[in-house]
Amino acid sequence: TATALVNGMAAYGSMLQYMLVSQIANCYTSTVFSKSAVYQLADTLGNTLHGNSPSKVLVNITRNNLIYKNLVIPTDCQFTLGGKKFFNPSAIIFPAGVTVVTDIDLTQGEVINVTKYTSGIASEKMYFGSDFKVDNSSVKVWVNDEPWSVEESFLKYDKNYVLDSNELNTVVLKTTADGRTYIKFGDGNFATLPLTGSTVKIRYILNEGSKGNIEEN
Repeated sequence: TATALVNGMAAYGSMLQYMLVSQIANCYTSTVFSKSAVYQLADTLGNTLHGNSPSKVLVNITRNNLIYKNLVIPTDCQFTLGGKKFFNPSAIIFPAGVTVVTDIDLTQGEVINVTKYTSGIASEKMYFGSDFKVDNSSVKVWVNDEPWSVEESFLKYDKNYVLDSNELNTVVLKTTADGRTYIKFGDGNFATLPLTGSTVKIRYILNEGSKGNIEEN
């Protein structure tokens, strides 16, 4: 039943897709289905749901590297191919002193970095994306330069039951029915409540989903 629903919803608009994903996840809570599992199922079936599955491309490049040290292109550098933005999810390394012809994998999308500051209010929400173009699986969060985990719910982050208090350094990632994406902080009982004025860095990928597909070169 879930497979049929996922196949069917690919024909609908972004807002209705999001609402249907939420409903499917709610209906199948007794099995393996969650929102992330629904997106994974859609990807397996060859469907793209409101931009959560960026396209990828294999690019052949030649580098004349005659200097006597390795040349390294770090992760998340921006490339433009066929008028679309791509980035490299892993570092590209060229050995010193040789000409290299190699294939590199690029993922469609633009790497966005946002800096915000906490208000100290319990369950604070921070909005950072819109129009269903945020690849939710790419979202990473740092608070005062410490990495925090990104989850779908605070339910298992009760301070009275976790063994390590660092496990409480967690945010919840949500998307509203109109396509706005946000992270939500805890209240001190469920997940950590950051101090007022804490620096929050959010890194995510803005992509065009299936619209970002280009022919492989």
